[in-house]
Amino acid sequence: MIEQTYWFMFPISILVATIAMTAGIGGAVLFSPLFFLFLNLKPDVAIGTGIFIEIFGFSSGFVGYARKKLIDYKLGKKILILAVPSAIIGVLLGKVIEPSILQLIFGIAIIILGISFIHKERQILVKDKRFHELHLKFGKLDRCYRIEHGKESIYLLSALGGLFIGLLSAGLGEINEYNFIKRIKLKGAVAAGTSVFIVIITALIASLSHFIYMYTHFSTSLLLEVLSIILFAAPGVIIGAQLGVQIAQRITTDTTKRFLFVLFTIIGILSIAKLVI
Repeated sequence: MIEQTYWFMFPISILVATIAMTAGIGGAVLFSPLFFLFLNLKPDVAIGTGIFIEIFGFSSGFVGYARKKLIDYKLGKKILILAVPSAIIGVLLGKVIEPSILQLIFGIAIIILGISFIHKERQILVKDKRFHELHLKFGKLDRCYRIEHGKESIYLLSALGGLFIGLLSAGLGEINEYNFIKRIKLKGAVAAGTSVFIVIITALIASLSHFIYMYTHFSTSLLLEVLSIILFAAPGVIIGAQLGVQIAQRITTDTTKRFLFVLFTIIGILSIAKLVI
């Protein structure tokens, strides 16, 4: 029987999805601390529930960004080539590696990633647009920037993000935002839209393994509890995702960077805190 006590997940999910979709990150990275700290769900339950809810929100957000033509599919496909198999490997590794150790590493990494958004790097202005191999055709650009560390490291970080989404249902969207905004210098809305496209496909594939595990290992009562959370959260993330798409187009890239710094720092602290609480 569906538990009505989780009605509060509807308004909370609207807020979480709005924040996640505005930044182009996975909602699971915000839901997981909520489930661990306040709903007292076990790690595997929280991770599985988070990724299922995330899919609803990202599906809604994907439609919104696609309609406004704010997705670079060419870049997305390149990232998916490494992110998808990495996510599958992550799901498999998650069955044998201690989750608390991985969560600690993720918490520290996400804080470092957040700091990187406000760290100023030396930029080299390049007049020849052809030099910018990942240049987007979204409007006419007057200038572009050199990717100082090479595109190979971008793909490597994306593979790491895929591994994290398989292990913890979070990480790929956050790394995408770092790559797209800090390294490739995409506009905030385009970076978010492209990240949403990548994450939803990777999350869908990773969720298949999570679903099989949950169905074969969870008790009926626990499955009903998870279903209750999802039923109240799903409509909320669908609404919040559309709000996030609208907000993403109204804020500047610098604002997005500062927002991500604060958000990632909070997420990292919560990720570490839930290991000791």
